[in-house]
Amino acid sequence: LFPQIISELNKREMGDTLIVAGGIIPESDHNYLTDIGIKGIFGPGTSTSDIVTFIQESVR
Repeated sequence: LFPQIISELNKREMGDTLIVAGGIIPESDHNYLTDIGIKGIFGPGTSTSDIVTFIQESVR
């Protein structure tokens, strides 16, 4: 799903959009996801405040 989202954003000249992923994502997928442009990966139990802080710091 993420490659399609990133491809579509690039087509629309929105490639600089911050993309994050969350949920149960195997550790073995993390490098691939960061390589294709995912800026943050948050697993179960990540606090909302940690995610908000990450987003705020990333968009500055």
